[in-house]
Amino acid sequence: MSFTKVARSISLGIAIALVGVVAGQATSSAMDAAANIPENAIPKGYGIGWECDRGYRADEGRCMPVKIPMNAYANKSSFGQFWNCKRGYARKNDTCAEIEVPEHGYLNSDGDGWRCRRGFVKVESDCAPVQVPANAFLSNDTYGRGWECERGYEARGLECVSIDVPENAHLNFFGTGWECDPPYRFGEGKCVEQ
Repeated sequence: MSFTKVARSISLGIAIALVGVVAGQATSSAMDAAANIPENAIPKGYGIGWECDRGYRADEGRCMPVKIPMNAYANKSSFGQFWNCKRGYARKNDTCAEIEVPEHGYLNSDGDGWRCRRGFVKVESDCAPVQVPANAFLSNDTYGRGWECERGYEARGLECVSIDVPENAHLNFFGTGWECDPPYRFGEGKCVEQ
């Protein structure tokens, strides 16, 4: 066998031995890390370390059970709030209190509060009927007045008044204001020639 072949054989043998040592150290490190994981925990999906199972929180190297009140469930948070209230309940200190939905109201989409039905507006903890003035209609807005003025009228306080369209102008596309007719332009509160 030539010197070159012998040298390659030795180099290959050393490389295989080094891979074995590194793999052994990695396996040993993984086994050591697994041995240091406390009860009710799993290795992190990324990085080094561990995280507590759902319903447990980390406390001085251990995973302690989280006290979950009635009408609540454990979330996946690893810090802060470890539980959420069920739909129809809201957090009140360390409990989940039932949400009191008034007449003409309904639970919001998250189930953690309420809104008033169309035609009603929130007044403190009740739903009061919307008072629609003349020249207005019920809107689909869940906040605010609950009504909008008809085309050609604008809201002033709690009523809808006619929009005063000056000479050489017309209602805008939405009917909520006015704009000048061509070739006129806005100037000094009216439409003037260019």
